[in-house]
Amino acid sequence: MVIVTSADSFSAADDDVQGSEANPTVRTDAVDEDVQDLSETPAVITQSNDDAASEDASPYILIGFESPMRGLFVQFAQPLSGIAVCSGCRALPEEAMLLPCDHVLCLACRDNCSVETTVWCPKEWAPRSAFHLWPIRLNLEQVRGDFAFCVNSWSGCPFKAELRDVEQHYATCHY
Repeated sequence: MVIVTSADSFSAADDDVQGSEANPTVRTDAVDEDVQDLSETPAVITQSNDDAASEDASPYILIGFESPMRGLFVQFAQPLSGIAVCSGCRALPEEAMLLPCDHVLCLACRDNCSVETTVWCPKEWAPRSAFHLWPIRLNLEQVRGDFAFCVNSWSGCPFKAELRDVEQHYATCHY
């Protein structure tokens, strides 16, 4: 059995349990809607430590800019407002494309959602013209000023601070 924990999942109750390919009819506590392939949904470790991330926390993956935590999921204390988060993979890309519907795609998701001159919005599943995409850049200083938990909070690290301080802490974290 494969347990899929999506980036929107905050507890084990939110996880989808899928049967193996050998026996696809076995399905326990699964929600048939919004189940995605493992390659499409990055796994996030759920939080069980009350001193660590709360249910209000928002996990995002850091890509596209230099950080000791590049490529890791970072649990922010609050949802990021005014920050371009990829609608396809929930990444915080340094460079992204704004769709006419106001959703954002990182460059990798844009390539994955493109067919010739059409880009499919991953949120609305609606076609958009590739000629109507606008390039946008991430405000790194704004992101580094938002509060986040240590990447090791899932194993008990209680550290919470601005992302710039979490980056420094992560290099010496003992968890």
